[in-house]
Amino acid sequence: KAILRAYVTGHWAVLLDVPLLFESSLDRLCGTVFVVAVKDPEVQMQRLMARDPHLSREDAENRVLSQTDVRLKARRCEARGEGKGVVLWNDGSKEDLKRDIGEAIRHVQASSPVWWSWLLLACPPAAAALGAWRFWQNVRINKAWAEQERIEKAKL
Repeated sequence: KAILRAYVTGHWAVLLDVPLLFESSLDRLCGTVFVVAVKDPEVQMQRLMARDPHLSREDAENRVLSQTDVRLKARRCEARGEGKGVVLWNDGSKEDLKRDIGEAIRHVQASSPVWWSWLLLACPPAAAALGAWRFWQNVRINKAWAEQERIEKAKL
């Protein structure tokens, strides 16, 4: 409902905060996917334990291990291609991340002019066709990723 409301009110983008985006296949609905990741697993552990101080080190490790590795999610995001997948490395400060997010959003906005949003708002059939096309492209991207993963696992 919120996505449809954003479309009807003329928003150029909708932010979905979905930790299990790829696992739930909701990435198929997205024009551009942003993944915020850390390169150092210890940074991830420290931040999780600072955010949830009730977790023991073992509980935090189990939580991290129960999810797909964030670096793998970053590679999968990058595999979507230019303008379709953006990885923001968050090993620095919050200010660094805010700056990087701003730059990434400006880049995405520049690739989608304002008139395009208004055209899609004025012509819902065109928006539906574009949405279906993007969905199909994302299904193909996911199939290619799954095939690449299968080949890599077969090499082991």
